[in-house]
Amino acid sequence: MRKKQIYIALDYPLNKSHWEGYNKINRYLEKVEGFKTVTVVKRDKNFGVFENFKEARREIFNINDRFILSEDDNYYSPNFLDYINKGLDKFNITDDTLFCMNMVKNDLVCVFPVMSKVRNYGLDGTGEHGGFIQSDIYRSQLIDPATTFNFELSNKGMDESKEISMLLRKHFGQSKKSRLFTFFKYILFKFRLLYR
Repeated sequence: MRKKQIYIALDYPLNKSHWEGYNKINRYLEKVEGFKTVTVVKRDKNFGVFENFKEARREIFNINDRFILSEDDNYYSPNFLDYINKGLDKFNITDDTLFCMNMVKNDLVCVFPVMSKVRNYGLDGTGEHGGFIQSDIYRSQLIDPATTFNFELSNKGMDESKEISMLLRKHFGQSKKSRLFTFFKYILFKFRLLYR
């Protein structure tokens, strides 16, 4: 597999209590390897999650036609980048739109791997917009141990599985209370009333 560039947008600490974590992250980033290049963009003031993402996205699209977005609370399978890169090539996803909008616009489908490529740790209440899930279903989720991935798709293999669709709706569905809490948390954060 060809090696990829990695860009990391490290936001400036919001307050004094964040400096210890910021310094730990800084030391860790000095050791990141396994990529063609590692570019760490350190903000000189606190942008906040949304502005930091928006600015990083703009900067990356100035020099690349696509990128893979990740947050800092994910753990990936060894073949995650292989899966994503081959998927980007196979489905020719290059335009600057949200992935879901791109799917609707181009009458595409969502391809879920049979075994997960990522384990998410951000649903323990510490994540920015994931909420809180009491269960450790995500933290203990099995992920694909393979080092490579091959798409073996045909039109016949692209039929929707009603059973899997029902399970996904049930699994990813949120209660009204949970949606309201997530929206309220977003509003507080957006207007910088939260995490000061």
